[in-house]
Amino acid sequence: RERFSEHSRDTFDAVRSAEFRPELIGASPEKVQQYWSDQAANAGFQQIGVRAAEMLPQTAAHAADRSLAVRGWGVRSAEDLLQLYNLGAIGATVDWPGRALEAIHSRFGRG
Repeated sequence: RERFSEHSRDTFDAVRSAEFRPELIGASPEKVQQYWSDQAANAGFQQIGVRAAEMLPQTAAHAADRSLAVRGWGVRSAEDLLQLYNLGAIGATVDWPGRALEAIHSRFGRG
């Protein structure tokens, strides 16, 4: 039996999936991210995870307005990692921690 978790879907799945959240069908990625930020804040979460490729400048600002931190996931490159930081994310999940640390040290130093 296949298990379904609404937490395992990304923004574009949510936009396309009528059974997931019908009210989000046709919504922009920004509106979908705002919706889930609001849901997380209302549930008492402290942070949200956003796929790196879908992170928008408005996402971190909207989350911060709701006292939520943003972490990126699905980070494929050092450029993605630094872009997440520039957009306001507080952290990221990577499969390559050594290279990620090198990128951080290269950009910000070792302090």
